[in-house]
Amino acid sequence: MEGGGPHPVVRAAAYFDENFARAELIAALRDAGYEVHRAIDHGTSGWPDERQLEFAASRGFVVVTADRADFLRLHAAWMRAGRSHAGIVILHQDQYSVGERIRRMLRLMDAVSAEEFVDRVHFLSNWE
Repeated sequence: MEGGGPHPVVRAAAYFDENFARAELIAALRDAGYEVHRAIDHGTSGWPDERQLEFAASRGFVVVTADRADFLRLHAAWMRAGRSHAGIVILHQDQYSVGERIRRMLRLMDAVSAEEFVDRVHFLSNWE
């Protein structure tokens, strides 16, 4: 039966660069059913930021990073060039407790679909 019912929401897959790969946050996301990747798992640690973004974009992964300045610059450059990425989440390493980071990240991932992440930058600080 073809339906007029709601389409399932596709959850975003997260890709933690080497600047932010906290084990507790990754475990919490995985426990909540999210697909989570780390640079170290893919052999991409040490790659320049643009290659990290290219890698994540080619796989549909949302980049999670604490490297605010570089990824904001890259986002702007990609948008000017008409390039697309799967999304970027920027957080500050020491701004919140581990529990608060987990709560905010889960709130963000629960609220934003993979499609809604595309070509956008989200700041964890905005997800109270």
